[in-house]
Amino acid sequence: MSTNHNRIKVSDLETNQRNKILTTNSTGELEFSDLNEIKIDSYNGLDYAQEGKSLDARQGKALKNLVDNKVDKVSGERLITAAEINKLSELSNITTTVKTIVSTVLATQNAAGFVTYINALNPVLVVGPNEIIKFTTSDTGRTFELNLRGRSFGIGQPAITTANVIETTEFLNKDLKLSNYPSTRNDGQSPTNKFLGTDANGNLKMYTIPSFPAPYLNTLIADSTLPLNTGKVILKGAFFTPTMTVTITGQTVNYTTFINDNEVHVNVTTGATEGSFDVTLNNGLTSLFPQKMLVVLGNVYNYSPSDFPSLTTAISSVDSNLIVSNVSVVNQAISSKEIDVTKNWRFSFYASVSPYYGNLINNQVPNTGVDAFMNLCFLDVTNNALQMRHVFVSNSTSYLEAGAYTPSNTFLFLSSAFPEFWNTHVIIEYRYNVSTRILSSYVNGVIKASATLTIPFTNNLKIRFRTKMLDIFNIKYVETA
Repeated sequence: MSTNHNRIKVSDLETNQRNKILTTNSTGELEFSDLNEIKIDSYNGLDYAQEGKSLDARQGKALKNLVDNKVDKVSGERLITAAEINKLSELSNITTTVKTIVSTVLATQNAAGFVTYINALNPVLVVGPNEIIKFTTSDTGRTFELNLRGRSFGIGQPAITTANVIETTEFLNKDLKLSNYPSTRNDGQSPTNKFLGTDANGNLKMYTIPSFPAPYLNTLIADSTLPLNTGKVILKGAFFTPTMTVTITGQTVNYTTFINDNEVHVNVTTGATEGSFDVTLNNGLTSLFPQKMLVVLGNVYNYSPSDFPSLTTAISSVDSNLIVSNVSVVNQAISSKEIDVTKNWRFSFYASVSPYYGNLINNQVPNTGVDAFMNLCFLDVTNNALQMRHVFVSNSTSYLEAGAYTPSNTFLFLSSAFPEFWNTHVIIEYRYNVSTRILSSYVNGVIKASATLTIPFTNNLKIRFRTKMLDIFNIKYVETA
């Protein structure tokens, strides 16, 4: 084995050259090398995990820049206190318990109401030192959190205040309050189903508003109108909805069946009292229709289109109604249904201004001629001879008169200060008692006038309407006991 590599020339040691280092060459021989030619195995990266590597000078410079330009320069102090460090160390041991309550148990729907509820708990609520208690209302989603721990709450315990409660309700479920925002509104109805409004306390809430106009009742047809009887009542009109409620004064509404927006069927049990009763409809907006439901001990006949075979061209029969289509001419409808004069009977209807005419107020009612406004005639069925007529005229600018006349134009009775029946769904009714021969007129069940016939009707009667601008609705004939 050669030993040349172990030999060092003394002359090499005596050359007195600087920056030399003793190294081995590629063949393992010792020799002096220039110090500047020595390369160190370094790594230019701060994320290298293998040991035994040195940093490149560039990475040392990067480290220095990070230290010099750090964001938090707190000289000689910690960034958080020791107490805060202790709190953080406890987080892993804290549990959150959510309990459910209903808003009805709260005296008021706010933190004060929740405080009252907590202070009255019995049995008491025990909260551990590492426990957070939250209460969420099941119906409104409001969440209240107790910020006290390690104690008991309720009867006999130290009372809490609103300062000990935090409402943590999520933003979208929380009532918002605008300062100085009025709770009253003056912008009318909204055409949409929902609108953002304020309650009495100024809290912003979503409110439902119906997109339908108020319901309108045109016709009421009952299978039976006897007292203490259960049967079907058909309502016809407009703006009916599947959720519309029906209330009839003095009667029991068992259930309703929605047919369409113009028709609803109602199962009704009538009361013991006879008379005409109000009907109230509510589709989100409420409408009252006075005296629409007749309960009477007798047989009720609703006029149908087949009961009016004689009509002029500008009037038509629809259900129990007569509808005009020309308000500049006298429209006439004659019925074929007979009124039995050997029995006690009632005849009723109500009138309304035709949409073809528009608005009509009392002092605009024509006051000349029996056909200027509206008249109702009772005719002999055998020869159409006039037996009695009831004429509606305006004899002043403040009221309407309804006069009943004999064929010879003799007054039977005169009803002064008659109401504006064409605007308010007033039920006009005639009643005849065969034994006393008394013929009376009624408005909404209240007698207006009456007269005793000197000569009884000899033959059955039929009716004839003559009208210009009025539609006639809910025409009924009743044979009473």
